[in-house]
Amino acid sequence: MKRKFSSILMLASTALLLVACAKNQTTTPTDQVAPEKTSSSNSQEPVKVPLTLWHYYTSEATQNALTKLIDDYNASGGKAQVKQQLIPRDELMKKYTLGITTGDLPDLAVIDNPDSAAYSAMGLFTDLTEQFNTSSHNQFQEGPLATGTYQGKLYTLPFRYNALAVWVNTDMIEAAGIDTMPATWTGFLETCKKLKDTNPGVYPFAFAAAKSEEGTFQFIPFLYSAGGSVDDMASEGSVQALANIKTLVNTGYASNEVINWAQGDVEKQFAAGNAAMMLNGSWQIPNLATDAPDLKYQIISLPTDGKNASCMGGENIGITTSCDNIEAAWDFLTYATSKEISIAFNSSIGTISPRSDVTAEEQYPDNEAMQVFAQQMAYAIARGPSPKWSEISENIQTAIQAVLIDAETPEQAGSAAAKKIAEINATLN
Repeated sequence: MKRKFSSILMLASTALLLVACAKNQTTTPTDQVAPEKTSSSNSQEPVKVPLTLWHYYTSEATQNALTKLIDDYNASGGKAQVKQQLIPRDELMKKYTLGITTGDLPDLAVIDNPDSAAYSAMGLFTDLTEQFNTSSHNQFQEGPLATGTYQGKLYTLPFRYNALAVWVNTDMIEAAGIDTMPATWTGFLETCKKLKDTNPGVYPFAFAAAKSEEGTFQFIPFLYSAGGSVDDMASEGSVQALANIKTLVNTGYASNEVINWAQGDVEKQFAAGNAAMMLNGSWQIPNLATDAPDLKYQIISLPTDGKNASCMGGENIGITTSCDNIEAAWDFLTYATSKEISIAFNSSIGTISPRSDVTAEEQYPDNEAMQVFAQQMAYAIARGPSPKWSEISENIQTAIQAVLIDAETPEQAGSAAAKKIAEINATLN
């Protein structure tokens, strides 16, 4: 019995000695305890999802504003880490087209608003309808929001917008004895006559009518103001709009060179004092400050021939079909188009927030000129949306050119355009 107890005691002592030795052993890196590692990992911030964004913003001011927006987001608690890439516009559109087939696309893509429907139809963008409808982040103006839709689904969100208005040389208007700016088309023609009589060497008005998208862009306000429509260029209002721009050239109120002018050319004419008024957008403000820093001007709405109208320009932003993490991309998208960020981004580059909960006074409290541009968004017309917009626009450009060079009457040009546009639209049914 004593021998048995002695054996048990010896075994217990041995066990205690082994435990003590184990506690005193030095732990090597491969012996680290797993639970402690897990605890340390959980205390770190979640890893952000890397995303790429393609855009065509070559303007230094816009590049700087976009970089600030992205840097601020990356430094925030957002779910993604966004990296941008600038690609010249023509090259970018080709890369989008090729990438739809090859899958070589960014996660996020900026696109001109009239191109949104066409590239959505081609398969560039992910359907965001569900995310948008279930989000509290959905306060956008009707027109800009419509440009991002295709077949009743939403593919892109409005990002940066602008609209057209009339710029007026204040000194020339005062010299002509004009106290009140015209609100109607008839009054506008009377104002042009007074300006021409006062200063025969200066054209009263300048606008862009080049055979390009800029020509269509600047014609849209004339078209809808007169009661016309892109979908029926043969209508009475559409024909009247063509007749109106023809009148401007035939009377010498506008130069016959408008058929060659892009919007940048129009700005140069206004800055040089060759035109008393011009149709243009807010993006020309920094250009005019450089070209004619002492020029005094005011901004007014385009005189109406029936109803107020302008045309909206600008871009949308969407998530591509190559994006693997829609949740992270949507997180960035809602940040970039949120009210606070939208105001800051657009205000810094002289463009307009497309959000419906942002007022002109709120975005530009001390800038009356920009307030007028912002107000134009209330009745700015979207180009399209249509997956065949580029073809539709080309026929409008052809009609404008034909009328201004006296190759066709407004009725003939409008009828020809209407027939071709109807054929284009028929292919969409």
